[in-house]
Amino acid sequence: MRDKLILFIEKYGLYLFSIILLLLLIFSSTSQTIHQVRSELSAYPIDSTHIEIILAQSVLESGWYQSTWTHTHSNIFGLTKSKNGTRVPQVFDNWKVCVRSYYNQIYKKYLKTKGDYYSFLIKLPYAMDKGYIPKLKNLIPQLPK
Repeated sequence: MRDKLILFIEKYGLYLFSIILLLLLIFSSTSQTIHQVRSELSAYPIDSTHIEIILAQSVLESGWYQSTWTHTHSNIFGLTKSKNGTRVPQVFDNWKVCVRSYYNQIYKKYLKTKGDYYSFLIKLPYAMDKGYIPKLKNLIPQLPK
């Protein structure tokens, strides 16, 4: 039995190691929790009431951090850019860079306008789905503190 195990490791060990390493890289760069995202948002000068809204956005846009965009692009906010007249996902090195990008692209615009954050999202237009704001409001009480 021991010899078979050694032969298996000799034959497939490099492949197994490569797969495990790849999985670790993927999950280390994209895995996050609500607590980690809240903490990262708190590092920016964001009003505390807005942090909960933005956190709800990250959960809604990423499907509780399980979406394809989250795992392949580290994009937890559904941020897009224009490419050849088409909206395509922005790609980030990791989710923390995505948080910084949200702050720079979205929240800094809010700081110039002030007012109700939900109304700001509608005018931006970030919240294009008519049910977006109610979905955020329903999510906020579900977020762990």
